[in-house]
Amino acid sequence: MNMHSGQTMADEALSWHRFGLVVIPLPPGMKHSAMTWDSWTSDYGPEKIAQHWAENERDGVGTLMTRQVIVFDADTPEAEEALEAIEKAHGIVCNQVHRTSKGVHHFYRRTPDVEARNDSCSTDGHPEGIDIKTAAREGIGTGCGAGLVVLPPGAGRSVEKGVGSTDELVEVGQDFV
Repeated sequence: MNMHSGQTMADEALSWHRFGLVVIPLPPGMKHSAMTWDSWTSDYGPEKIAQHWAENERDGVGTLMTRQVIVFDADTPEAEEALEAIEKAHGIVCNQVHRTSKGVHHFYRRTPDVEARNDSCSTDGHPEGIDIKTAAREGIGTGCGAGLVVLPPGAGRSVEKGVGSTDELVEVGQDFV
């Protein structure tokens, strides 16, 4: 899902929504939401998405993480190698990979029994560290312990490998997480 000629940010946001992600607007070039998560999700849907980006066409697109999806964020070559080693050890080939300005995001579908929470580490102290983005509890927004992930076509972001929906993401269990 790279921005194609003629596609607007509204088109991109709606595409990610149809993919199965909970999209949220980001101020241009920023990694935080343009409004509170709870106010955005209170009447969330395609109409709200289309209206927001029609009025704020330069806003970027992010996703609020849910319990169904988990993202592993590798920001250095060492972290990318560590993530590849973990995948290889578990016989997993990620099918939704986003290239970022620093590294990669690998998207997976969580089995319902997987316990996970957001976690991050300092790339200075641990260049091999992998950040985790997900939601600790059911629901959407800050009350779930959710993380936020910036989506393509933001600055320096592209889809390296992709599928059609979150239902097609490779499923991972507790042993992998």
